[in-house]
Amino acid sequence: MAITNYAVTTSSATAAYTSSGDNAVTVIHICNYSGADATVNIYAVPNGGSVGNSTIIYSGLLVRAGDTYIISSEKLILANGDKIYITGSANSTFTATISSIGV
Repeated sequence: MAITNYAVTTSSATAAYTSSGDNAVTVIHICNYSGADATVNIYAVPNGGSVGNSTIIYSGLLVRAGDTYIISSEKLILANGDKIYITGSANSTFTATISSIGV
């Protein structure tokens, strides 16, 4: 099992997680450590794909100030090179912790 920590920004230029081999993402924690409510978008992008409407899995997910949203009900099975992107709303301060395991 592996843990990846990612500082969420308002840009989607950098992947929060890139699968190395075949992996299952078992849980994603999105922590809003700011003093204001904010939203995130989460994308599951296949190798060679791009962030966009066809790859979004959570759109405008509201995370209250000082709260953590946990995504754990469905496991994402990713092939080598597949990526998870997470973007935050303007002036947001989020950290994402992604837990994965090889399959």
